Amino acid sequence: MNRTIVMAALLLTCLRLFCPQLAAAQAPQITLVTHELCPYSYYTVDGTFKGSAVRVVRYALDKMGFQLNLLVTPWSRAQQMVKNGHADGFFAASHNEERDKYATLSATIAEQRWNWYLRADSDLNPDCPTFRPTAHVAAFHGSNMLQWLNSQQFIVKGYPPNTQQLTQMLLAKRIDAMLASDQAMDEIIARNGLERLIRVHTAKDKPLGVYFSKYFLALNPDFLTIFNSHVRDYRETTPENSTRICRLKAYRATRQPSGSNLTDSSDAESGSIKKRPAGKPAGKNTGGYGPAPCNNYDAASADAKPALDNLQLKHP
Repeated sequence: MNRTIVMAALLLTCLRLFCPQLAAAQAPQITLVTHELCPYSYYTVDGTFKGSAVRVVRYALDKMGFQLNLLVTPWSRAQQMVKNGHADGFFAASHNEERDKYATLSATIAEQRWNWYLRADSDLNPDCPTFRPTAHVAAFHGSNMLQWLNSQQFIVKGYPPNTQQLTQMLLAKRIDAMLASDQAMDEIIARNGLERLIRVHTAKDKPLGVYFSKYFLALNPDFLTIFNSHVRDYRETTPENSTRICRLKAYRATRQPSGSNLTDSSDAESGSIKKRPAGKPAGKNTGGYGPAPCNNYDAASADAKPALDNLQLKHP
């Protein structure tokens, strides 16, 4: 372990106790970049930037005595800033080989599952061999999911800047299915009352971490080992996931209609309830998790009428 980093952390602890203003001036700075993706990282109504991933990162860096300079940008730009040497790292990110060329991934700061999301009245099944060569799919711009779809030769018909617009494309029938993060979509579905409109199909587990630039880590050779240790300490001692499960169950209990079959999730935070706009179709099925039967079909037209194009999704 680098004795310089350890001694600096101890010194800053003493300075915080006896001279907090001097401690702030002497703390080493680190510049990280992220984007808005609730519940991992988002602005609250009062303008505070928070989230499950942000909390872990702040905790670890505070324990190490680093002052965090956090920038919020579009996701594609965040990665380019680190690649071009304008920032020290970006989060919350899943692993891919392109990112490995210029940065190193930390220990897991948040769990994530890639899910397929389809309209509830769709007969498509992502496990069927006909899905890949015929279904029109999408993921948001700059995401690892979009890179994976292209590398696997899916028919990609869109890459909007965020998950909210991606959901609008799905409901407007501009695409057949979307690939997105489970926690981000659970937030959108719960807050907008879309449980009966969207069906979910699990794709793969893709945990999230911080990608630190190789240049930064070369200058601070023991940084990642210490950072990872604090991340693990936080995740082992903070019962955040179980708390979120309870909050989501309580939230959905206030809006669950009689006879509906809503599935529990461990991911959405509490929030105000938005009712489904009047006149919006509920779909032929009740939605929920699980595959549809493996049927032959014709891919939905990209020019299908955007019946829900004006749906205004609600997020923190």
